[in-house]
Amino acid sequence: MFLLNLHLARAHGDFHFQMERLSEMIIEHPDSAYLHFKKGKLFFHHEDYKACLKSLKKSQQKGYHDALQTLFLSKAYFELGQLKKAGKYAQSVIEQTPEHVTAHRILGRIRYAQKRYAEAGDAFEIANQHAIRPIPENYLETAKAWEALQTPEGIQRAILMVEKGINELGKIISLQNFLKTLLIKKGESDQAISLQKRIIDRSTRKEKPWYELSKMYLQIGDIDKSEYALNHAKNAFDMLPQRIQHTPAMIDLNQLIINDLKNIKQLPE
Repeated sequence: MFLLNLHLARAHGDFHFQMERLSEMIIEHPDSAYLHFKKGKLFFHHEDYKACLKSLKKSQQKGYHDALQTLFLSKAYFELGQLKKAGKYAQSVIEQTPEHVTAHRILGRIRYAQKRYAEAGDAFEIANQHAIRPIPENYLETAKAWEALQTPEGIQRAILMVEKGINELGKIISLQNFLKTLLIKKGESDQAISLQKRIIDRSTRKEKPWYELSKMYLQIGDIDKSEYALNHAKNAFDMLPQRIQHTPAMIDLNQLIINDLKNIKQLPE
């Protein structure tokens, strides 16, 4: 509209240039509600949420009403911590479009921030059901909402959600790691350890998975197996090329392994 997209494309990433052009175009077309909407979006992406709300409300006053604008209002209020207003705008989109994936996901985040975890889990699940291509983060977000209930039923629903993500997307490491956490919380350490062993078998780089297994064994009091896993972690580290060993993350991991091996030898038999 008014060649706006062309102007913004040329100035991609340059906030001040884009804002200057928008302001000039608003002077030229003072009745354009859409330009105020675009200005509100630009403020949002620049993390100026109060200015975003001011522009979006001007857009509304001039007659522009759109689901995307309503969602930006919801997100801006969310970022400002005004969760009740944020929820109101997200719900208004859902009332108009019950299968709106983004609206349900935004509502889930609002409910999570309000500590209304069951409502958050429900909202995330609806979003997942209607999403064309769910990503691992969608399943994690949903599972974390159920986990936050801190009840056996919540933990079980979280496990089912992560398992569903693994079944649909494959053996994504972030999903598998969270599944381990949930299994341990449920008291199923043996299953968690079995899962970690499968992760080690599939991993090209094994130093960190072995180290994580050592911590799991230590948590259940199996000192010998913890030391066994630590030795494998150290061997895997020592086999890495020097350039990788000398990265900050690997230096830190190696020091953790060395310290844990030293400490574990001091534990009573």
